[in-house]
Amino acid sequence: MSHLNNRSYRNVESLKNFNKNNLKKYYNNKLKSCDKYISFIKKKIIKKNWNGNICEVGSGNGKLLYRLEKENIIMNGLGFEISKSRCKFSEKFKKFVNSKKIKIINKNFLKSKLSKESFDLIIGVDIIFNLISANSKKEAQIFLSLSKKYLKRGGSIILEVMAFKKELSILKKKKYYEKFIKLAPSDPYRITIQKFKKIKKNLYMYKKFIDRNGNSSSFSNLVLPIKKSYWKKFKDWNVEIYDYWKKRYDTPEQEYIVVLRKK
Repeated sequence: MSHLNNRSYRNVESLKNFNKNNLKKYYNNKLKSCDKYISFIKKKIIKKNWNGNICEVGSGNGKLLYRLEKENIIMNGLGFEISKSRCKFSEKFKKFVNSKKIKIINKNFLKSKLSKESFDLIIGVDIIFNLISANSKKEAQIFLSLSKKYLKRGGSIILEVMAFKKELSILKKKKYYEKFIKLAPSDPYRITIQKFKKIKKNLYMYKKFIDRNGNSSSFSNLVLPIKKSYWKKFKDWNVEIYDYWKKRYDTPEQEYIVVLRKK
């Protein structure tokens, strides 16, 4: 757990940064942001013999699992989240949506011991595979090996992945790259500042969040850029690659979607 990526989200979504007024808006905004994932899962993933058993790796505040429950897509949901603050937030979120089918635990999926062929779907959005791969090749292999073990035959993994083409192109000419992102009015933070630096094969990514009172918080990650060609070597999976979830330009940070189906 000593790797930077396993420490970086320790204080993200700390409840002390919210009040009653903005918390409800934040919940609803997060649930709404899952529209594209829900549409994709309904169209591309749900097949015959669907039992609705879903695991999410890096489940964060639980928004996607809770939204899947609201849509009656999920029968049993398990989330793995290594950030204690986000797990505490997810518990409060769980009460807000009156969830009965979701359990989010403060554990590392890579050290999990679950029953074989337990899930129809394993989810890893928000570039979780880029983060795991930056830790090490071994961890990436463990993630895929455990996923295959836990998935039912014909089950799927959904991954949201980034090649970081724009960032890498800019970093060929300069040591640092910085960009600013304005956040939604319902978010307690007003703006995000992102900074990038190349470190060997990885990108060092620093994020600073500034709230509407001028206060700030920050964290850092290492991410491994992953090109689409990377997935050609996965002969023991049926691999599908998509450029967007529901409609063009709904991946604003240039992510792409990988679906791995267990043969």
